[in-house]
Amino acid sequence: MELILHNGKIKAETGDVSAVFCKDGVFEAIGSDEEILALRTEQTKVVDLAGKRVLPGFDDSHMHFLDIGYSFRKLDLRPAKSVDDVIEMGKAYLAERKFSEGGWLEANNWNQEGWTEKRLPTKHDLDKISTEIPIVASRVCGHIVVVNSKALEIMGLTKDTPQPDDGSRFDLGEDGEPNGVLHELFHLVMEYIPSPSVEDIKQMILLVQEEASRKGLTRVQSDDLEVIPVKDTADVIQAFMELSGEKKMTVRVNEQCYMPDLAKLEKFYERGFCKGYGNDYYRLGCIKIVADGSLGGRTAWLLDDYSDEAGQRGLQIYKDEKELFDMVECAHAHNMPVAVHCIGDAASKQVVDAVENAAGKYPGIKLRHGIVHAQILNEDLERRMKELNIQAYIQPVFIQSDMYMAEDRLGGRIKHSYNWRTLADMGIHQSMGTDSPVEDMDPIANIYSAVTRKSISNPELPAWHPEEALTLDEAIDFYTKASAYAAGDEDRKGMIKKGYLADMTVLDRDIYAVPAEEIKDIKVAMTIVGGEITYMS
Repeated sequence: MELILHNGKIKAETGDVSAVFCKDGVFEAIGSDEEILALRTEQTKVVDLAGKRVLPGFDDSHMHFLDIGYSFRKLDLRPAKSVDDVIEMGKAYLAERKFSEGGWLEANNWNQEGWTEKRLPTKHDLDKISTEIPIVASRVCGHIVVVNSKALEIMGLTKDTPQPDDGSRFDLGEDGEPNGVLHELFHLVMEYIPSPSVEDIKQMILLVQEEASRKGLTRVQSDDLEVIPVKDTADVIQAFMELSGEKKMTVRVNEQCYMPDLAKLEKFYERGFCKGYGNDYYRLGCIKIVADGSLGGRTAWLLDDYSDEAGQRGLQIYKDEKELFDMVECAHAHNMPVAVHCIGDAASKQVVDAVENAAGKYPGIKLRHGIVHAQILNEDLERRMKELNIQAYIQPVFIQSDMYMAEDRLGGRIKHSYNWRTLADMGIHQSMGTDSPVEDMDPIANIYSAVTRKSISNPELPAWHPEEALTLDEAIDFYTKASAYAAGDEDRKGMIKKGYLADMTVLDRDIYAVPAEEIKDIKVAMTIVGGEITYMS
């Protein structure tokens, strides 16, 4: 396959050029229209860009690709503005569908912060939808789920069930019985939901990659292994590998392999999985670990009390600190970096301590460990992250929701929260992603959020802590070559450079020429992966 793009504004490694020649999946030549058009043959596809802006292909450094595909079969509760809305939407959804024996009604994306009553729904609310069909509804963050009475019955969860000892918990009602609210316990629910087949998983992947291509994504770094109810996570790896072998992948996937405990991590390595397993379209990258919850759910683990709830410091997933230390050490010894979900400063401190321990025991192994989100830090943590070369996987688009509640939750700690400018000035490596489906997998909204720190839905509001904004060049780099660095392949991806993978995103207007406030309105005109056009508007 040969492809020439010309008459454009192409952001190449050395500066803007007008044309590029792609051959056999890589950039063969970069230069002027005259230079590049002279290389065409009868086999070359030639595209006139008509002055459009071309960037290196967008690379989302953290999301849940397969979960998006699985979400297509769920009731989307994002439009709900109250508990009553949840109930009515659930009833309407149930009336439109037939559920087979053993089937569950699965819903997601509710967010009580935007509701009038601002309370969590309970089993009593979901029971108004059905008491015969099991129901599970996940908060937008994924760290809190609510189930109905039928689901509790199937799970065998009662007042006599002991609380987990790993930091997760289920809430009790005034009667002493579980009220259906589960914190960090969705994995228990998944044990009872029918598992999709490998073919089902493949269809989910094909559906979501179409949307990813429309968004200009050429690669995603994704946590997929335990986000849907499969009995064997190897089924997920098999589905991706089969699709790539069938040449049906149009978006590259770098797997952030979620492991909840040391036993599963050791089994993962025993089965022969390792960093680099796979190919150019699906590859195992790092080990994903979750150390706390979410700020919106008040489960982010903080060093001090929440400013709006005395005595509450959130959820410590690894109360037995040794297990987290052992997991990070095990991954490090197997030459595989970890990417650990940390919203709160206490969670980040625990992870920084664990990385320092592993690096001290294996000083000859140099890895790019990372903190996913890194939302709430402090000066000491920032200093140690720099010293230990711990990178931050950031999601600027989170401010679209969090700006309305973060200061209430954090008080003065906001100075070291969502502080991408500070981290950049310190030289701490940052890459950008969306955590989709928590937020839409839209790179443009993410870049807009990073550069303006303004609301998309209420643009008349002032910028939220604009002193921590990134420059446009930084935001684009964080979505391209910095994401390549995060995955350890900056020597072949993330730039428009001879010999690099020919991945590009074409925009409908020049992002460098529009006012910052108009960035949010830019659309993707074309997506190219490996020199092949995967989307054209």
